[in-house]
Amino acid sequence: MPYISKSIRPVLIVPLRLLAATIAVASDEEWPGWLNYIISKLIRTIWAKRTSYATGNAIVGVLDCAKAEFIRRWLSPYEDKKILDNGDITIIGSSAESQLCPPICDNTGQRWTKQHDATLRQMVQDGVDIGQIAIALSRSINSIVYRIVHKKLKYR
Repeated sequence: MPYISKSIRPVLIVPLRLLAATIAVASDEEWPGWLNYIISKLIRTIWAKRTSYATGNAIVGVLDCAKAEFIRRWLSPYEDKKILDNGDITIIGSSAESQLCPPICDNTGQRWTKQHDATLRQMVQDGVDIGQIAIALSRSINSIVYRIVHKKLKYR
């Protein structure tokens, strides 16, 4: 954290509040560009007054540290909460993934059949989450492609 003395903070807080209020009214599409512009304008101004390798190095270091600080203090805790809410990312083909959504293509090397279509329709009727249906479809398609590639399934 870039801790600065308490005596200088009041000098900085007024323009920062103004910038934050300005960005707050921007649309979802606009605010990233506005923030980028503000940061770039500050950097360009510093660079114009202090052009040197040391300044460039310091600017890059400040940007890297600000990014790391954001990740450490706010993004990582948010991600940790979302993992608890929604579950962690599993390895493709892992038992955790299989428990989440079993494959709809059998292991006999059969091509896509009417039974597979019926299984998909049933999943939709049962209100299965679209993400789980997508996983089931991708696992079935990957299984079929694997068998075709390894000559275990004749493609006609």
